[in-house]
Amino acid sequence: RQPPSCQNIRILPGDGIKLLSHLPTNYLDVVLVTFPDPWPRECHVQWRVVQREVVREMHRVLKPFGRVYVATDAECFDAWTREKFQQESSSSSSSCDLVDGDGDNGITTAHHWNELVPCPDRASWLPVVSYYEQKGLDEGRSTMLQCWQR
Repeated sequence: RQPPSCQNIRILPGDGIKLLSHLPTNYLDVVLVTFPDPWPRECHVQWRVVQREVVREMHRVLKPFGRVYVATDAECFDAWTREKFQQESSSSSSSCDLVDGDGDNGITTAHHWNELVPCPDRASWLPVVSYYEQKGLDEGRSTMLQCWQR
């Protein structure tokens, strides 16, 4: 069976988070965060790929109803990621919910996220098992999935 032909896919060998700031607003349908280094020690949390600024940037580059899918086998990263998306949603739920405002005029810009529970079927967005996922499975860890919709 031949895999479907894709004309709109790009692969960046490197740090995709650095790419976000160069992308136009409302550009992507999906962002995948799969098995990043969890930086499990408390003194290293600033190195985790998902930070509040990154969540804001993902919101900016995603089209309306775009999604962020997260896969990890590290409980600390799973909890951290959920906390960052929830913090970004709750901090923007003020009395003024301007979506995609520029934020330069003192008005709060809404970055609302909805967690889709249960996470959509993984076969539709991550149909393979990576080296890092398999390593975790071999070591007895299970895969945790999240899906956040703009």
